Amino acid sequence: MKSFIKRHIPVHLYYVALIYVVGILFFTQLEQVLIIPEAGKIFLNSFMMGLRFDTVISAYVLFFPLLLLSILTFFKKDSNTVYKVLTYLIVFSFWISFLICAIDIPYFNYFFTRLTTGILPIMNDFAFSFEMILREPSFLIYFFVLIGALYFYQKIIFKITQKIISDRKINFYIHETNYIFFLSVLTCCLTILSARGRLDVKSPIRIGTAYESNFPLPNMLGLNPVFTFSRSLLDDMQNINQNYSLMNDDEAVANVKSYFNGNDTILGSPISRKINFEQPPKNYNIVLVILESMSADKMGYFNNQSPSLTPFLDKISKEGIVFNNFYGAGIHTYNGLYSILTSFPSLMKKHTLKDVVIRNYSGLPKVLFENNYQTIFLVSHDSEFDNMGGFMRANNFQKVFSDDNYTSEEILSNLGVLDHYLFKFGLNEINSLNKNSKPFLAAFLTASDHSPYIIPKNISFSTNRTKEKEKAVEYVDWSIKQFIESASKESWFDNTIFVFT
Repeated sequence: MKSFIKRHIPVHLYYVALIYVVGILFFTQLEQVLIIPEAGKIFLNSFMMGLRFDTVISAYVLFFPLLLLSILTFFKKDSNTVYKVLTYLIVFSFWISFLICAIDIPYFNYFFTRLTTGILPIMNDFAFSFEMILREPSFLIYFFVLIGALYFYQKIIFKITQKIISDRKINFYIHETNYIFFLSVLTCCLTILSARGRLDVKSPIRIGTAYESNFPLPNMLGLNPVFTFSRSLLDDMQNINQNYSLMNDDEAVANVKSYFNGNDTILGSPISRKINFEQPPKNYNIVLVILESMSADKMGYFNNQSPSLTPFLDKISKEGIVFNNFYGAGIHTYNGLYSILTSFPSLMKKHTLKDVVIRNYSGLPKVLFENNYQTIFLVSHDSEFDNMGGFMRANNFQKVFSDDNYTSEEILSNLGVLDHYLFKFGLNEINSLNKNSKPFLAAFLTASDHSPYIIPKNISFSTNRTKEKEKAVEYVDWSIKQFIESASKESWFDNTIFVFT
């Protein structure tokens, strides 16, 4: 095996590969401190997810040494000194990574969240923090584990470097230049892909990628603390995440309390108030359809346009309840999702779905879930875009359906499937939920009213419109009609509230 590797793999690639394997092993051993006490398949998934995030961090650490060695090897300018210098750089980088992992263990056990910049205020008083560590025996255990890990890691890496330097003397430039170039470029591309963490074009790996279950512990165990700390540090550096003070805080709280007739003695919140119901809850099913890019301006019900682009939405608007003073929370999809599902206003310039620590809000899905509702969320495209999937799972949606679940032939663009397919797929899932004899919340996020506009040709929909945007609006309206007409034939229909926003 060794002779095969020496004959076919350039020394610099063999060197980087060995360091990657050793780094993953040490990452894994440090993280086992949190995972070992748990058991079961769901935690095996956490372990596998952890390998993905560990690979992302390793790829970032190793890319520069790999690129530099590849260039120098191609031009036959590499040397033993280069290997030694890069080894010190790599060891230092992984030392920092392992230090973060070690700090994360007690931090996670205490705060039940992976390491973020939230630890920095604690470390402002270094003397106090250091004394606290010395007085807590379990912290000292983690400290000695870290020292042992750092010692054995550097010992193994330096031994690998010595072996590589020895092999270079024997196999110096044994491979053809073109062969070295091809394998080096391929390895660099794979490393970039590994740093990205996902093959999907729409989004790289995110915090929410680790949220594969409905339980917070296994979701967080799959994360690498170097990733979460770095991500939170980058987020804190962005101006959009800085605090804004548009008015005095006390005045703002007093205004909100007045507007909502709040009583902060109930739950400690200025908007909390007690509401007494005269009748028991009806437990209606709820189908929530969040229409991407739809607005009152496009609907005949509001603008009196003739012929209307939305004849079916106009029809059900007249038959149902319309809220005229209902306004968008922002210009982005994530603004609407956040506000609709959490009952919080969109925060100025902040991407509220992408927080490193994904909060669990007392919004619609949580309240219904706690009242024995089944909850599902369906999005037409990649659920990792805008961290939707992770946010939804962290906020009590039991299942999230995305392009991973749909027929590949139906995925026509980066926006995934078209609306009529999304509704058809969702209808089947709702029928499955109904068999459980429990109420449900099914939330849809459509996308067909967003560019690129794609109008399917193999369905009964037709239009005389010439503008693509208008065709798209008519198609969305037609899709909603097909969905409602199909749903009306199901037994659960009469006990269901449909909400379109």
